[in-house]
Amino acid sequence: MLRTQAWKWWRGVLPTITVGVLLAMGWLPARGAEVLTLEEALRFFEGDMLIVSWSADGQAQLHAIINALKLALDVPVTVDESSEESVDQLAISEELRPIVLRLTQAYFELGNAFSGGDLDALAALTRGKHWGLKGLRMSPQFVLTERDEGFEAAVAREEDVGLLFWTCLCWLRCAEANPVIAAVAGTPAKALAMLERCVDLDSTYAACGPFRALAGYWGGLPDLPLIGLRRNLNLALEYSCYAITADPLCPDRCNGPADCERFLENRLTFVKYYLLPNDEMQEARRVLVEIITASWDAFYPLHNPLARHEAELLVSSICGPSTN
Repeated sequence: MLRTQAWKWWRGVLPTITVGVLLAMGWLPARGAEVLTLEEALRFFEGDMLIVSWSADGQAQLHAIINALKLALDVPVTVDESSEESVDQLAISEELRPIVLRLTQAYFELGNAFSGGDLDALAALTRGKHWGLKGLRMSPQFVLTERDEGFEAAVAREEDVGLLFWTCLCWLRCAEANPVIAAVAGTPAKALAMLERCVDLDSTYAACGPFRALAGYWGGLPDLPLIGLRRNLNLALEYSCYAITADPLCPDRCNGPADCERFLENRLTFVKYYLLPNDEMQEARRVLVEIITASWDAFYPLHNPLARHEAELLVSSICGPSTN
């Protein structure tokens, strides 16, 4: 009798415990969370960019977008997205490659803009990297070329600029957490190949994203050689100039279209990876104030407020509070 009652009680609470565990591990949306269809989730992507606000509502929408994309891909709730092997083993039709691209992009934005603390950010970026690599390897040609000629050769023949770009961004951000391991694994050379291929395919993708990323790449390397590569501020300047419309420091090289000029992270990259390492503090402050006083949030409601926030922190740290 007691055993029967105990079993009835346990059977009643077991589903609640199971759901709680899945919620805690991020495998189910929280109660009250927004639930989107795939069509609704894809509407948040306009062209190359994901359009949500830099706010609590935007963060909730981004989680809902990720859940909808994973549901469309029929991803089991038990899959370990922190494991490249687990993600790579999922059987997903090549026709769904564009959905995998958007999932990779969404995880990057989550880790870049919203995750609280380095561990949360790294977890999101790691998932993005694994989904991006999965997306690339959904192409039989990519798999065969990588097997026979290596990863960089496969990248040189890849045509999907979006998959290359967002995968590379996630990968580079993950590498920042473990630079020695990344260097030994050849990540810098692989990332460089991916970004240079993006330039070949579409240099204006994601508001001149390939140029912006290459500026950060060359300006972010250490001064000491790292597996044959080291910081190159001349290249950081060159690629920064390609991503902005006009600046006194590079009048002959600016050729960024208006979309790139309105994307404030391009100028922020110019500051972080060329002006500050080059000890040009007065110029850095000038550009940071330009970012802070810009009024282009309507074009990029996620990225521009985030760039402005970082600019405010930087200008305060290098020369006191800014004056508008």
